Amino acid sequence: MKIGVLNGFPFPEGLAATTRIIAYCKGLIDVGVECEIFTFAWHLSEVQQPYGTIENIPYYIGHVSSPKRNKVLRYIIDRPQNKRNTIRNIVISHRHKPFDFMLVSWDNIKDLHYFLPRLSKMGI
Repeated sequence: MKIGVLNGFPFPEGLAATTRIIAYCKGLIDVGVECEIFTFAWHLSEVQQPYGTIENIPYYIGHVSSPKRNKVLRYIIDRPQNKRNTIRNIVISHRHKPFDFMLVSWDNIKDLHYFLPRLSKMGI
């Protein structure tokens, strides 16, 4: 079984929701479920890779933006690119081994209108 987590919170370090998602995935891995985390939250860093593992859980960040970049440009350019890259990462992983289902975790209802039609086209 393979479960994907679509996350809208900062990752791998972040809020209590980030810790909760890690705890869920650790429990699922302990019972033999394969988990992957995909985040589309803004991530500002000069050096961080857009992927990695935390406690044996692979994660993928949609887009890493420079903190020196203008805030308006980050909103206009980086935010849509972040969502597109997240969907691309999910599609690549889904082609390798299909997801049984996708857990979504964020606070903004508008993001559902972007992600859910795309996920349903993939059959997730």
